[in-house]
Amino acid sequence: MPWGILRPVESSYAQETFDGWLLLRQLHRGPASEVWLTRRESAPAGPPLALKRVQPGLPSSDAQREALGRERDLLTTLRGRRLPRRIAAAERSGWSYLVTAYVPGPDLRSVLEALNDAALERGRRAWVAVRLLEELLASLESLQRRRPALVHRDVSPENLVLDGAGRVVLIDLGLVVPLGY
Repeated sequence: MPWGILRPVESSYAQETFDGWLLLRQLHRGPASEVWLTRRESAPAGPPLALKRVQPGLPSSDAQREALGRERDLLTTLRGRRLPRRIAAAERSGWSYLVTAYVPGPDLRSVLEALNDAALERGRRAWVAVRLLEELLASLESLQRRRPALVHRDVSPENLVLDGAGRVVLIDLGLVVPLGY
């Protein structure tokens, strides 16, 4: 399903390099972690990827590093169109990092804001909202079908990204735990 509001990948000009990765544009910054749009230094024309790294030495770094480790382990064993594909993970110079496929679509918050601003008739807006809800439920079901079933624990509009086919992809899997944990 084309959404018409996919954000383009920025220029491939690197702001800095990190352990063989070109850091192109910062996508998110938290208290102890950051997410970058990246490409391999050895393949600057290759597909865009997402690199999440945890800063060393901050009070919240240990919890963030633990969450990143859970996400790394989870993406090593899980596959599916509704999860980002794991590319690499390592520790360098005190930084822990995880590289995944970049999902270039808008997050759910952007879609909802665009829908609110769109001059769509009420019935059409309701139809799109129902489709988004169906996509969200299908994404969550992809975790529930695992044995043991998994719970995301951080479902928010920013952690739900639409891919080019209109599927909701779950990102930020650091708080995922087995059901009943």
